[in-house]
Amino acid sequence: MYVYDNRQNKLCETHVNFDRTFSCQLKELLLAGTTVYIIQSADGYYPSDPTVATVSQTFNEPTPPIVIVPPSEVKPGAPILQPVTSDALGLTGSGTPGLVVKAWNEFGFRLGEATVNTDGSFRIPLERKLPQGIGVRVVQLQGGTMSDGAQTYVQEGESVSLRLMDTLTDASTRLTGHLERMAFTPVRVELRQGKTVLAKDETTFFFRLDFKPQTKPLTIVLIHADGSETTQTIQPLDTTPPTLATMSTLTDRLTRVFGRAEAGSTIVVRHDKKRLTTKTTTAGVYSLNLPKLRIGEVVTVQAMDEAGNTSPILQRTVLGVQAPLTATASSRVVTGKGEPGSLVRVFSNNKMIGKTVKVDAKGTYRVSIPTQPKGKRLLVTQQKTGYVKQTQTVFIQ
Repeated sequence: MYVYDNRQNKLCETHVNFDRTFSCQLKELLLAGTTVYIIQSADGYYPSDPTVATVSQTFNEPTPPIVIVPPSEVKPGAPILQPVTSDALGLTGSGTPGLVVKAWNEFGFRLGEATVNTDGSFRIPLERKLPQGIGVRVVQLQGGTMSDGAQTYVQEGESVSLRLMDTLTDASTRLTGHLERMAFTPVRVELRQGKTVLAKDETTFFFRLDFKPQTKPLTIVLIHADGSETTQTIQPLDTTPPTLATMSTLTDRLTRVFGRAEAGSTIVVRHDKKRLTTKTTTAGVYSLNLPKLRIGEVVTVQAMDEAGNTSPILQRTVLGVQAPLTATASSRVVTGKGEPGSLVRVFSNNKMIGKTVKVDAKGTYRVSIPTQPKGKRLLVTQQKTGYVKQTQTVFIQ
């Protein structure tokens, strides 16, 4: 166990007893109201977050005398100045709400001023960082009366190294990590996208940020006690496969395949043991010339994005093209020409009427149908395995 004061001076250290109690011998008495920080540490583990305690008045301390001072002679109390480091861009501390606090360095150069907030805190912005070892003095003013000064010396700036414990991807909803540092003062960690704060955590060493999946660059921001910021930008890894939306029907009369996929992705076409590639346009359209196709051949298409993620494979079998379908209809018969061996069906209002017939060797067919009124609209279809389906609209004469 380690005990520190608010200036990070170690007051004492000791080991925890087997009964989980500890006792730490101080070198000197502490004044009532003094704030101390108790930290537990062990080999192989990060130090715990500090437990804050305030020294209470003991029975051995004499009761301070009561002195009545005329209002005109009352001097405001001295402010409390937090430790200042060489990387700070502001002086922070606490004082009397509404009073003005002013700061100088040890050579009398004025550093700035601010008004104490309603919660008793203040921050005096600095135009530039202060060199290590220089003295700083802050006072409060009430009317024309100045308080005693709070003084400190600029310490070496804290070096904070941020280490992420997760790999950020476009599917991530949580980011954890830890801060490699020697100080125990809490800092705020924020995850931002532009000026929007997606998540934040107040921590000393470890942090956890929960958010919705993102694809654009994100910034991790460490906000220190003096208001200064340390930033680190990270780009989520692309782990989402591209979507292969469409692929054209292929026939033995075509020499081109086309369709749509993720914009900017690479299209890989495999046909006849060959691998052909092209890229989609910014509108997500692709087109690729193919050698002569034969009925029954198989052509596959797959999209691959810049991160190497691949889409599911889309497959097409090359179909033949049937002879053109023609049709003429009377009230009880539909006749016409088509592909020999193909099957012809007649539909009225999406319901098949008559029987399925096969186109004969001469390329003709004849379908008997129930009596239909003149002007009735019919749909005639022609299908054959391995060939593109054909349709024809006809009206009763």
